[in-house]
Amino acid sequence: MFINKILENKKIELKYRKFKINIINIFNIYLRKIKFKKIFTINNNIIPEIKKFSPIKKNLSNKFNFLNLLNFYKKIGAKNLSILSEQMFFGGNYLYIVITKCLFNFKIIRKDFLINEYQILESFIINVDIILIITNIINSKLILNFIKKYKKIIFLLEINKIKEIKFLNKKIMNNNLIIGVNNRNLINFKIKKNKSILFLKKNKIISESGINSIFNMFKKKKYSNFLLIGEYFIKKNEYFY
Repeated sequence: MFINKILENKKIELKYRKFKINIINIFNIYLRKIKFKKIFTINNNIIPEIKKFSPIKKNLSNKFNFLNLLNFYKKIGAKNLSILSEQMFFGGNYLYIVITKCLFNFKIIRKDFLINEYQILESFIINVDIILIITNIINSKLILNFIKKYKKIIFLLEINKIKEIKFLNKKIMNNNLIIGVNNRNLINFKIKKNKSILFLKKNKIISESGINSIFNMFKKKKYSNFLLIGEYFIKKNEYFY
């Protein structure tokens, strides 16, 4: 399964990166900077994404150009961006976040496979605004610990089952949490187009994946508060040139 390969590779990657950087030093920087951290709010319904490929689609665009994509997103009025930083399976890079923050005023959602506290501190240091947590790849106790410890950091909790949102409402729903529903199954990577509808009642959500046409975009908007869109924009090469 793709997800198991991704997580195994992520453990190896983090072991190397953590060896190079002292996590205690990063946490001390976090404590100093957090005093000035402003709470992030989403003020635009469409959230475009930056990624090169995926485990099932090896090349989303033959003309992928990171800077052209950023300029296009600015031109269409995007305020928030989702940026993949997972390198091996999605062609992402945390340097995309660093460069974007230097050149533009976008709010950034970092999408990666978070399994370790180091990734939270790293995200904070490079000025990420929202950090993705996929709830079914780490245990709930660890999620609770992260959210309680880092109260000034905004987390996008990507859920897959209705019982998860009941747990969140009871335990940890507060101002630093946003709910995301990935319409793609992370085990087989298949799309369930109406998955977001099941979660909408009494919950504000970001609908992710499966938005591949203008018609589909407006249809999904009925059932979601925000739409995270990657492949649709990236494949439309003519927009960038």
